[in-house]
Amino acid sequence: MLLAEDDVFEFEGWAENSTTHVTGFVPSRTIAGSTCEVADDVTPPRATLARAYPGVVSGGATNSAAARIELRFSEPVTLPSSIAAGKITKGSVSNTSAAPVTALNTTGTAYLVQIVSNDLTMTAFAANDVVTINKDQITDRGSLNPLDNVSMTVGSTDTSAPVLTVSAVECAASSNGQADLTRGNLTISAVAAGAYDGAAGSGFTLAVNNQRGLEIPTVVIDATAKTVVVTADVGYHTVADISTVMANSWLTNALLGNWEVTGSGSLSATVTPVNAINGSSTCTVELSSNEAIVVADGGATIGGSLGGYASAQVSAEQTVAANTEAFGGSDDAVSIAATVTVTSALLGTGTLVFATSDGVMNSTGVWVSTPVEFTLS
Repeated sequence: MLLAEDDVFEFEGWAENSTTHVTGFVPSRTIAGSTCEVADDVTPPRATLARAYPGVVSGGATNSAAARIELRFSEPVTLPSSIAAGKITKGSVSNTSAAPVTALNTTGTAYLVQIVSNDLTMTAFAANDVVTINKDQITDRGSLNPLDNVSMTVGSTDTSAPVLTVSAVECAASSNGQADLTRGNLTISAVAAGAYDGAAGSGFTLAVNNQRGLEIPTVVIDATAKTVVVTADVGYHTVADISTVMANSWLTNALLGNWEVTGSGSLSATVTPVNAINGSSTCTVELSSNEAIVVADGGATIGGSLGGYASAQVSAEQTVAANTEAFGGSDDAVSIAATVTVTSALLGTGTLVFATSDGVMNSTGVWVSTPVEFTLS
């Protein structure tokens, strides 16, 4: 839905009624109605970060030490697909070729501007050069330009690796994500969307203890020890009896409601507790970067407490249109964020370790080598 100046939103209000045991008493909570009118945008956008890096484009190679400009803004703005000739200046000279622009996020607040290799007057930025982009190349959603041109002083050659931080983690059970505890004919499985969904149930063990003459079997779940203990007369009780006990007891022991019984027939005692099989979660770990990056579509090594129990697949947040002059070459995604999909049989703290030659790289060819810590919960 597009909004225009003077559009009006109306909220009609809301009321909640509830009746108590006192006859005729009906308390009510209400929220009064209100309206909101869309005001004209009178605040120009401003650059919150403007950085220029020295270098020379090398035919769009992915490890090119490219002359480039990174921009961040106070609000969503639009830049053209390329900055027009004459709109970028360096001292007394200006660009003679259009400079490709890449959006670094989906909100329109971060961009990368790349100087092309055949622009002989602009290819080399040197430390302390002053580079300026004309303000008419930047427009916010209210059709406003910044008050001033955006200028920056070129820094020294960028030899620092990008700094990655975790911005969000979301987990859900994998396709085979429910933990199963099986002994003989008895299988006790974690309930989908329950407390032990996915990897939360993978560390449990099941013990079936035989107690001759026991009239009613018991099922005890210890969330701290991650154990399920069934005590029954295995010569008399059946899987159906265990199912009945759990169905009748989950109101007094809520943990039982997170597990369900399948199977039929007689029970078998355990000599040693059996470990759960399956039980895994697929989690998306969102990473943000302090500068423009190219992310290799591949794997990353998992370390920390999840090492050996998890795998990762790395994918860039977005894909940009082919442009052989832009940092990243013709088909690599350039962004300030990346998404890592982690499939894990455990919850806890892990680290992402990227390959130092095929992982995450900035536009001057410096690779991320510092592990990034994250937590699955």
